[in-house]
Amino acid sequence: MMDNQPSRQPPGSYRPEARFANLDSKMNVFPAVNIPKVLLRSDSSVDLSVLTQAINNMRICTHPTHATNPVTFTKFSELPVELQLKIWNEAARESRIIQLVPAKHHLGDQGSHLDYAISRSSLKVPAVLHICHNSRTEALAFYEKRTFQHAAKYRDYPLPDRSNDALEDRFLEAEVALASPEKEHPFVYFNPVLDALLFGEDTCIGIMLEVFRLGQEIQQVGFFTSMKGCCGGDITSSVVNESAAVKILKALHGDTTEPALHMYQGFNPNAGCRGLKEVMVVVKSKLWNLKSEEINELVGWRPARCTGITNDEMSAYSILDRSVQLCKQGVSLWDKVPFAKPEWNKWTGTKLPRFNYVNFAPIDTENTTVPKHLDGMKISKYSMTRIRHLLTPDALMKAEVESGGCQLFILEQSDSAEEVYEVGLWGTKASNERAKIKVREMIKNIMQQDSKKLVDSGTYTRLPSFSVFDSFLEKRRR
Repeated sequence: MMDNQPSRQPPGSYRPEARFANLDSKMNVFPAVNIPKVLLRSDSSVDLSVLTQAINNMRICTHPTHATNPVTFTKFSELPVELQLKIWNEAARESRIIQLVPAKHHLGDQGSHLDYAISRSSLKVPAVLHICHNSRTEALAFYEKRTFQHAAKYRDYPLPDRSNDALEDRFLEAEVALASPEKEHPFVYFNPVLDALLFGEDTCIGIMLEVFRLGQEIQQVGFFTSMKGCCGGDITSSVVNESAAVKILKALHGDTTEPALHMYQGFNPNAGCRGLKEVMVVVKSKLWNLKSEEINELVGWRPARCTGITNDEMSAYSILDRSVQLCKQGVSLWDKVPFAKPEWNKWTGTKLPRFNYVNFAPIDTENTTVPKHLDGMKISKYSMTRIRHLLTPDALMKAEVESGGCQLFILEQSDSAEEVYEVGLWGTKASNERAKIKVREMIKNIMQQDSKKLVDSGTYTRLPSFSVFDSFLEKRRR
């Protein structure tokens, strides 16, 4: 459905496949191998008219079936209204990532870090809200209109496309615009139970505090490990004599200290993120390293397998995870504050939110019966050099691994200093797990063969264990 869409990008503009660089470059230490098509699309947005038609026709997949395409159900309009409403109710239960980004006039200094906006891609209205009257009525039970901002400002914020909204909503917005010379903040349809609010990569703790001051309940919050403590600094920078990682957790919990002021203002039991149940810590991955403008309704989460791309990101991950583990052990974030009170710690027992380390992953819209998922597995540099030729398109070992329905792929690796690489997997959850087992067995067999050669040659007199063999060979090479 999406592959037939013409690209909306002008010639010479940024192409997502550029993340994988030139596959034929002679400068690459390791060229890319077998990249899945879903990761190379130049435009991942869905044409609204096509999507609306697909939902209206209610493409229903039957079990079992040997048909190539799902069976199309064309009698939806003849179903009882009660059954139609139940179907629309189910269709409205789609989770999304709503991203906050710095406003385009953001200056990057301490005084401007509170200027932010909802990203353009997040402003897109869910299709179920404008298919028909019944679908909209049922969906509005799930969605709320939110701006995540305070009073209107005169700034030039991005305006959403409201052409498909209900007529009364468009008239209401027009009246508000005429009544006030200032531009109103554009709202987003937000599902407080399923949607996650993501603080974009270029946002800082000051923006996080500003959003939480609204007092709105947000059950799922996401932020990057590279999130700034204050404009111009990263998560490892000092904010009020403590790491920004701890400061982020305190902002979620109830701290009110402004990073730009660099002075302690204290704990407020009514501050923090109200209703917080789950925290998504976004870790960058080379398998699908998206830019902010590429995060849309077709982007979801997957469990993170690595701790970052750069050394700074890995360090930030380590600092943050240590603080999270202390919270799980019941240690208060204010444990080292002399005048702190025990009741300040709200994250006790079931009140502690779940912390998940995640990467971005594409949502499979082509395999609706058993969707495919992006996943990865870590292997060492030596293992990569030894198995790479076995995973090329013509290799029998690759065919054996992918016989279970999982497509293996390896990104271009141009940095020879990297110690750990991530092999990509694209398939169902079950096929991905089977592929991981086969790859581990393949690496283990190769390591044992290499170890035997070393022993037979007299270079090494004792068979090293599989777990330490990589480090042994790395030291020997140095």
